[in-house]
Amino acid sequence: MSACRIVTRPPELLASGQMRLQADLAIPGKPTHPIRFEFTPPEPDTARCGRVRPFLLAGLVPAMRAGLPLELDQPIDPVTHSNLMEWQGAYADWFPNRLQSVPILAPRAPSPPTPPRFPGALTAFSGGVDSCFTVHHHSRVPSDDDRFRHLPLSAGLMVHGFDIPEDQDAVFESAYANSQAILDAFGLPTFRMRTNLRTLGRAFDVDWETETHGIWLAAALACLEPWFTSAVIPSSYPYANLLIPWGSNPITDPLFSSDRTPFHHDGGTHSKFDKVRSMAKHPAIASRVRVCWSGPQLDRNCGRCFKCVTTQVSFWLSGTRKPAAFPVRCTLRQIATVKVRTAHNNYLLAALRTRARRKGQPKLARALLCARLLGNLTRSAIALRKSTKRAFRKTARRLGLRRSRNPEAPTPPN
Repeated sequence: MSACRIVTRPPELLASGQMRLQADLAIPGKPTHPIRFEFTPPEPDTARCGRVRPFLLAGLVPAMRAGLPLELDQPIDPVTHSNLMEWQGAYADWFPNRLQSVPILAPRAPSPPTPPRFPGALTAFSGGVDSCFTVHHHSRVPSDDDRFRHLPLSAGLMVHGFDIPEDQDAVFESAYANSQAILDAFGLPTFRMRTNLRTLGRAFDVDWETETHGIWLAAALACLEPWFTSAVIPSSYPYANLLIPWGSNPITDPLFSSDRTPFHHDGGTHSKFDKVRSMAKHPAIASRVRVCWSGPQLDRNCGRCFKCVTTQVSFWLSGTRKPAAFPVRCTLRQIATVKVRTAHNNYLLAALRTRARRKGQPKLARALLCARLLGNLTRSAIALRKSTKRAFRKTARRLGLRRSRNPEAPTPPN
């Protein structure tokens, strides 16, 4: 039986001080695709790198998409194997027409008993609300009356090649400087990484948002996990309004854990508004949080998209009227006409409207209500158009009608 294969190369310590991990992913019927991670290591120790686990996490979804076993050239620990078989089961159930559970062919061996260099966790950090909340929440000193979990943090990792394309060097440098300033304010070092993982999406037809962004974020964290006690993935959605299936979620993210490094999904106890409210007064966050991924410049906030608008409103309702991270303040009209694409967007607007009414801000509440109503109308119109097209195609098939593909076909007489 044919199989997908991952062939790793020895780790390289570059002249720049960065470490490079590389492997080739071979899927039958497809060109062999290189996978690359380049990152700042905590120390120049290539022996400490976990050589195959990052590539297993990177190549698993493409193998599931192909429906073929994934063969590794190195052993993996039994906890990783067990967890990823369970992870596959979840995603194969969620996407039965796209993904299949496949065998992972590799010897089992425990991870080397190397003690971590840092006493705390490594968290993924993009500079957005979710990652800023994780850093803000877990950097404080815990107390006996805490109502939420506390995870001691040791550093943050920002990845070039995920939300900022790999070819936009200047944009990433600007965004990285922003993130570094935030983490510096909390006394945490910032590690950087460059990877070509997103090119696998185009090569093997896998979806970033719903299928891969969680497991590929785990792959990036796994490159540095031998230096830390645990790894953290900040939450995308709160427990009160989960989006399932989604690439990162509290059900499956802990399954990225190995026998040595537990993975935590963090922040689901707080909504977007609750996260902003808890940290709105922190000057580094209010001046540097970066939430925008749809504007013309990815290193800054456009101030007009849904994420920019709702984050500004959250700051206003938290007592910060002019967060410096949004130099151009949105207007009530822009709030009322912001594009509301999903039911989860609508949920957030409803929560913000409730807050605005409680705060005695009727104009803001009306603008948020208008955005909800327009969003509902737009989504209903889109759904009607899609259902009409499906019904038309179904009827056409039943009647044996086919659209002519011959551009020179004669026009029927009247």
